[in-house]
Amino acid sequence: MNIPTTPSGVTAQGTKRPRDAVDEGTSPSANRPNGNNHADPTSSSSLAEPEPKSARLDASSSSAPTRGKGKGRGGKQKPDLPRGKGRPGRGKAYNDGEWGRRTKPDATEGDVNGDQPVAVGDEGADPPVTRLAKRKVALLMSFCGTGCSGMQYQKTGEATIEGYLFDALIKSGAISKDNSNEPSKVDMQRAARTDAGVHAAANLVSLKMITEPPIPDTFQPEDLPSPNTVEDSTTDTKPSAHQQAPPSPERVVAWINSFLPPQIRILSFIRTRGSFHARKGCDSRKYEYLFPSWMLLPPKPGSGLANMVERAHLEAGIPSTNIHHEFWAASSSVDTPDGVIALDLARKRLWRVDPKTLTNFRALVAEFKLTHCFHNYTIGREFSDMQSQRFMMALDVRDPTVLDDGTEWISVSIYGQSFMLHQIVGSIHLRAPPCGISKHGGLTECLSFQRKMIGMAILACRTGSPPRLIPETFGPRKINASMAPALGLLLEQPVFQTYNDLVTKENAALLKKAGLTPEDIASRVRPPIEFGGHQTQIDAFKARFIYERMREEENAKNIFDRWLRYIDEYDGEDLLYLNPKGIIPPAAVFGKKGERRVKLLKDWIYERRPEKKTGVQQVEDQDQDAEGEDEDAEFVNLKSKELEELEG
Repeated sequence: MNIPTTPSGVTAQGTKRPRDAVDEGTSPSANRPNGNNHADPTSSSSLAEPEPKSARLDASSSSAPTRGKGKGRGGKQKPDLPRGKGRPGRGKAYNDGEWGRRTKPDATEGDVNGDQPVAVGDEGADPPVTRLAKRKVALLMSFCGTGCSGMQYQKTGEATIEGYLFDALIKSGAISKDNSNEPSKVDMQRAARTDAGVHAAANLVSLKMITEPPIPDTFQPEDLPSPNTVEDSTTDTKPSAHQQAPPSPERVVAWINSFLPPQIRILSFIRTRGSFHARKGCDSRKYEYLFPSWMLLPPKPGSGLANMVERAHLEAGIPSTNIHHEFWAASSSVDTPDGVIALDLARKRLWRVDPKTLTNFRALVAEFKLTHCFHNYTIGREFSDMQSQRFMMALDVRDPTVLDDGTEWISVSIYGQSFMLHQIVGSIHLRAPPCGISKHGGLTECLSFQRKMIGMAILACRTGSPPRLIPETFGPRKINASMAPALGLLLEQPVFQTYNDLVTKENAALLKKAGLTPEDIASRVRPPIEFGGHQTQIDAFKARFIYERMREEENAKNIFDRWLRYIDEYDGEDLLYLNPKGIIPPAAVFGKKGERRVKLLKDWIYERRPEKKTGVQQVEDQDQDAEGEDEDAEFVNLKSKELEELEG
C-alpha cells in the first residue's frame, strides 16, 4: 500500500510514517540494508504541497483496513478517528540505528561467515579503518589467589582475578574500547568461581575476544608493557592499508600476559562453539586441599573441646585414648601466654602423623564418595532441595610430604560433578551434581562446600569420632559444620567431558562432509578443551606461586593454628556431634528456621578475632581462619537462582 507523505514525514492518516523511511543522511541507520521501496524523501514528490484533508481521507478509505481502536489489533476504524495503540514502537535504539544481532551483524564480529574483519567508514575517507573481529574463545589460565577477593569481577573495584584479566585484555587490544566498561559485553564467564585467597592450578574463562590484536613489532615475550590506559591503548582499529601478518596464538598469549601480574598466567586460548558457556559447559571439577598433618592432633587437654569429648567418652563408657595424647604430655595448660603458644606451634611443625591416625582420616574422607545430600555442607539449601544432592566421583588422601620448611603436609584430592557454596573447605569447597542432571546442565562450584567437607573430616579425626558420623550428616537434621581455612584450597582443573564429546562428534561429521576445502574445515573445527598439554607449565606454576605462597602465608600468619585454637576453646552445643558413638544428639541440631540458639560456634569465633569487622575494611592480616564462620549470613537470603550463579 502506497501512503502519501508530507514534508514533515506524516502519512495521509495523520500518523508518523513507517520508521524504515527515515531521511537519509540524518540517521545512522540510513545505510542499513532495506528491502522496502519507500519514496526517496529528497525527491520532488516528497516536497509537494500537503493534500487536502478530504483527499487524504479518500485515499485512506480506498486502502486496506487499518488497525482497530484501543489496545491490540484487528477491526476497522473510522478514517476520522485517531489510530489505535496497536504494536508498541521499537524505541530510540532502533530508530538511531543501534540494531540487534538478528537484524544487523556487528562489525566487530567479522563478516557473515565470521572469519574476516569488516572495513567501516564513509565513502571516500582516507584511509578506511578495519574493525577487528571477535571470536568466542576459551582462555586456559593459572592463578594464585593471594591478595585477591576471589575470582569473579566486582563492579565495586575490589582486586579480583577477572578484574586483572579484563584490564589486561583491554590494554592488549583483545577487548575493544567500546566493550571496556563491562565484562558482560564480551560474555565473560568463568568455569569455576573461587573464594578470596583460593588458588587455581588451572581454570577457564570464556568470552568473545579479538584473537588477532595489533602487537608492536618490537615486542618480545620478556618485554614489560608500558603503562597504557584504556583510552590510549591500541585496541580495536588500525588502517587497512597497513595490514600485517596475523600474530600467532602463542605471541598473542605472551602479549596479554605482559599486562598481567606474574601470579596470573594465561596458558593458551582455543576457539569454541558460539554457544559455549564456561560455567554451564563444565560438568565436573577437580580440587586439592592441603593442610599440615599436625592438624590431626587431638585438642589440647583442658580446652573446651577436649573437655566435651572426654565427657562424651565417659557417658558412652568408651575409654578415650585420643585426648591424652603423648604429644601434649610436655605441654602446659590451655591458658598460656603467646610465648608458650609459639613453642607449641614449633613442636607441632616437627610432628609426623602416625599410620593409625592417617588410616582413620582416610576412612572419614571416603564416606563422602558417591551421591549424598550435602545440605549441611552449604548454605541456602534444605534437605528436601534436590539441588542438595551431589555426586562425589573420587576422593583420595595422598601420602604425607615433608617440605623444605620441615613441616609435613597432607594433600586431599576431590573430584566432583558439581560443588555447592562452602562445600569443600568448611568441610570442603566442592559441589557434586544432583542424582540426575542439574537444570543448568553440569556442575556449579560451591563457595565453601569443599572447605566444610575437609573441616568435618579433620575435626572428626582429631576427636576420635567414627566414620559413621559422616553419613549421619547427610540426613535431615541441620548442624553447624565448620569451614576449614581457605588458604589450603586449590582448584586443580575444570572438566568439560560433555562438550568435548560434542565437538569430537561434530568434527568427525565435518570431515565427512563433501565440498569443503581444507581452509573451510580448519576454520570450522573446534578442538576439545583439555589441560594435559600444559601440565609441565601447570606443575611449575603450582610449585612457584601456589605451594610456596601457601607455606609463606601460613608461616607468617599461623592461619591453620588459629583456626584450631578458636575451635578448641569452644564449649557450646554446636559440636556435640563429635562423639565416640558417631550420632548427632538433639542438642546439636538447629531448630526451626529463624530460631536463635545460645552460644553459636560462629559467634564464638567472631568474638575472638583479633580485629572484629567494622565499617572500615581491614586491608592486611585478614583472619581467613575465622572469616568463613560469619560468611554464611551474606548468602542466607539469596534466591535459588542467585545461589546457582554463585555455585558456578
